[in-house]
Amino acid sequence: TKNYKNIIQKKNYKNILINEKSFFSKNKDYVSRFIDCLYQEKFDLVEIHNRPSYLKQIYEKFNQLNFILIFHNNPLTLKGSKTISDRIFLLKICKKIVFVSDWVKEKFFHNLKIYNHQNCETIYPSIEKMRNFPIKKKILFLLEN
Repeated sequence: TKNYKNIIQKKNYKNILINEKSFFSKNKDYVSRFIDCLYQEKFDLVEIHNRPSYLKQIYEKFNQLNFILIFHNNPLTLKGSKTISDRIFLLKICKKIVFVSDWVKEKFFHNLKIYNHQNCETIYPSIEKMRNFPIKKKILFLLEN
């Protein structure tokens, strides 16, 4: 097994702690603290997974950054990408939008006048292919009172 903690530390990972007792939502607190980190550090690229609403808030403060947005779920169900205007905005501000399947990509372009964009790409998650599917055993248990 790999020691992931050491790998993360080697990559200068910085954990963002949220205030568990905050009156604000944890999401708003997280984005606010992330924006604070962006003021402290010099980044060229921000990658966000499945949170288009976070991207909008960050873009308001840092519109000069390059953004990559990765959709793992149906964009039509995520705050910040539900409406046509939301998705057009994302197409304009993102350097790259990545989808984990063509189905997710199709949902993003639903009811848009375009069906693809130069900044959009489908990248399937990689998994190790099973060579042999496990044999299922039919097991029946009888419980008696």
